[in-house]
Parts: sequence; structure tokens; C-alpha cells
Amino acid sequence: MIPEKPAWLPDMIGCSGDIEEIFRRLYAIFCRDFKQGPVRLNHLLVWYNRRIGNKGFEEGFWHLIEREDKLRQTRYFDPRRAERLPWLRPSIDHYLEAEVRFFEYAEFNEITAYVWLYNFDYVAIFKKRVQDIGQVYFLKSAYYIDGYRKRNQLEKKYRELNP
Repeated sequence: MIPEKPAWLPDMIGCSGDIEEIFRRLYAIFCRDFKQGPVRLNHLLVWYNRRIGNKGFEEGFWHLIEREDKLRQTRYFDPRRAERLPWLRPSIDHYLEAEVRFFEYAEFNEITAYVWLYNFDYVAIFKKRVQDIGQVYFLKSAYYIDGYRKRNQLEKKYRELNP
């Protein structure tokens, strides 16, 4: 059974056609959602990697639409990840809603925060960091969960904290 999409969750964006046009549309969403004013999660500012890479966009943007191939040590465009980019900001804004599982998990001597649309297999991952202004969430990535192994790992972490 497919769960009903909450009213606050927008439609996905189409990712077929001219790749440069797709990048422009995706980047417009990224700018609207992350560059035009502060983003907050659990009362903390959300930061992202603002370094401009060799593709002309911020690294934080690429981590939302590309996937890493660890074997080849490269990244490639992932349409299933990219089409869900419009979901990221609303998921952050609605992190306390029933459709979202928000939790912080201690791993590797740091706190990782998850915003997980668990019925829709979409997760955003943040690292909690201390900066000059205080604590922030640093956006690492957000992606479509396309395998049972990753979903089971998230479920295990969540259940450890919420028995």
C-alpha cells in the first residue's frame, strides 16, 4: 500500500530531458530553499558546503543530486535522488510531523542527525558541529533509500533510541 503524501510535501521534479536544463531547475530549487534565508532544524542553523567545485555549483548542492561510486572514486548524477530535492526543505521544516523520523545518533565520536521520511524512503543526514556562533547542523547529504540494507540500518539506529 502506498502511503498518502502529506499536504506539506511537494511533488517530485522530473529529471528527464536536457541535463543542463535539469541542473538549472534543480539549482533554482536549491537556491530557493537554502540560499534565500536561514534554514533551521531543531532550533539550530543548517549549513551546507558552500565551496564551489569544478562544475560551477556548491559542493553541498552536488551531494543532494549525485551519488558516489566508491569503487571508481567518482560521483555521478542520480535522477532518483535529484527528483526528490523539492522534499528536502519541507522535510526539515516539518521534522516534528508524524511522517518524519527525526533523531540524533552518536557515531564515530560525533552526532549525526537524521530527517527520515520513512514511508517515502528519503533521508537527509546532518553532522552536528560547534562553530563560532554555537552549534549548527551541517548538511552532508540527502537521498532516496533504494535498498533494504540501508533502510534496515536506519531502522536499527532509530529503534535503539526509540524502543
